[in-house]
Amino acid sequence: MAGDNQVNEKLLELQGLLKRIWEAGAVSESDYRNKLNGMWRSALFWRNAGRSAPWILNQLAAVEDEFMAFEMPTTTTLERKAGRRR
Repeated sequence: MAGDNQVNEKLLELQGLLKRIWEAGAVSESDYRNKLNGMWRSALFWRNAGRSAPWILNQLAAVEDEFMAFEMPTTTTLERKAGRRR
């Protein structure tokens, strides 16, 4: 399905973001592995539960906000959504 491809692409994008955060030392290796596994397992669970791709992508947007907070702690969620950065 086309929606599944979008979900997979978003998961890979988030995986790369999380890896950069870990490499920068913002999270421990344990946290990195836990967040990575949790993200993939959640998406698989949501798929198996019959959730639509747009719903899963919406949930992954919240995950992205959480990860972005590690990368840019001085920028608010609202500013990121508007595309502005300090």
